[in-house]
Amino acid sequence: MIFNNKKGAAQLWWILMVAFIAIVAGILIMLWFRGGGEKLFGGIGEKIDEFGDCDKDRVSNMFDKCPCLSTKGSEMKDLRGCPQGTTIERAEWDRQTCNWLVPIGGDPENPAKECPDNTVCKSRCEIIGGVVEAVPESAGQGVATQGDLQITKFTAGGKSVGEKYNKDLAGTTEFEWIEVKSQAKNKGEETITKNFKTSVFVCDATNHDDCVKKNLYESDSPTSTFVPNLVTTHEMDNVNDQIDYSKFVKVGEDGDACDGPNIQECWLKIRVDSENDLAEKEETNNEKGINVVLKNQKFELFQFESFKSIELVINDDLGPNPEQKPITQMCRGYIGDASGYDCSSLDNSCGDGDFPKSATWNPENNGCLIVVSEDDPTTNDCGYAGAGDEVIISHNSPKLISNLKTSFVTTTLTDAAENAMAYSWKSTSAGSLICQKGVWKLCNPAGNNKQLKFGNKFFKCESRRWIPK
Repeated sequence: MIFNNKKGAAQLWWILMVAFIAIVAGILIMLWFRGGGEKLFGGIGEKIDEFGDCDKDRVSNMFDKCPCLSTKGSEMKDLRGCPQGTTIERAEWDRQTCNWLVPIGGDPENPAKECPDNTVCKSRCEIIGGVVEAVPESAGQGVATQGDLQITKFTAGGKSVGEKYNKDLAGTTEFEWIEVKSQAKNKGEETITKNFKTSVFVCDATNHDDCVKKNLYESDSPTSTFVPNLVTTHEMDNVNDQIDYSKFVKVGEDGDACDGPNIQECWLKIRVDSENDLAEKEETNNEKGINVVLKNQKFELFQFESFKSIELVINDDLGPNPEQKPITQMCRGYIGDASGYDCSSLDNSCGDGDFPKSATWNPENNGCLIVVSEDDPTTNDCGYAGAGDEVIISHNSPKLISNLKTSFVTTTLTDAAENAMAYSWKSTSAGSLICQKGVWKLCNPAGNNKQLKFGNKFFKCESRRWIPK
């Protein structure tokens, strides 16, 4: 369809202006990073990852005055990212040498600009990042105290911190009961008067902040009593008080990081915390964890609701004018194909013969079917395409459908329907969709915490969202 009107010209002019502004902004940002960014980092801006966090203290290297010196949860007021007691001279040295080199096994406090001959080196940043404890999200929040809650002992299934718990389930059970035992004390100079709790999590083996909070039980019996996380309500002094804790937890269940076939590894973590009521003297010792490896679980994939086609409806008579829109419908069969599930095009603009049918569409080869109806007062245009595996249409975050397995096919005289591929689409409130082997799979409350397998990769359904695992 071709229209010659002032509205179309105005839209074109607006698009050109936005593009020009974006280019100018990009150039200014690049100049800042090359100029001000280098100045901020004292000459190492070209080498260090400014968006990283060498010392894991939740201050990005770009703004960290001590990028290789962790705050340990207690930051100086005038030196961002530096621990209490840091001098300006020490901060300057740390910033200048954070990306200098240290021989493997050498002292990070004695780096050099160049690696000695015939020696393998790493940067201080790499070495520090491998040994420093990550500062928890709660660090520095709440009422300041000289008290210091600590996990002083922790075992999981008889294994201590630094050891690994291995278990082959031989295909007989779906999860592993593990007994966790811990001891917590106040090692600070001040009595703690706030309530605090002890909680257990199963986390990603490499990202210990990506966790699922676990239910706890008095024993490993199928009829065991569920117990809430331990809440301590009395004052905890720094002399004789301690909390001893012993409970059982199910690992490899409900989509946690150890739930899956073959070999799964996760991080079983315990935390004692005042839930942000206290800004403790030291916040990197509130957690302890142990690696867990489970093999050959009894694992059955959940049968998610399936849809063979979805319909997108647009009204785009002035050329591509992208918007954010919800999909119009999901069909268990092919839209317009009465031989299966009879789903008609909801805007009645496209009829029989405009879309593929079960006899002509090969989902394994062509992907997940997307049909488009472009409805305007002058002409109704129709088309379709196939989406590739792992394409997600979220129920709350509109995005382009960019990974098409087939080219877009128009079945009418003009190609206006193809403009739908420039739109950002979201799913219905029922949940998010993901394409798997030519079929759209729905993540809804019925499939919560269940998983979908793509080769050796899994996606977890969580709160109507598909999350790669």
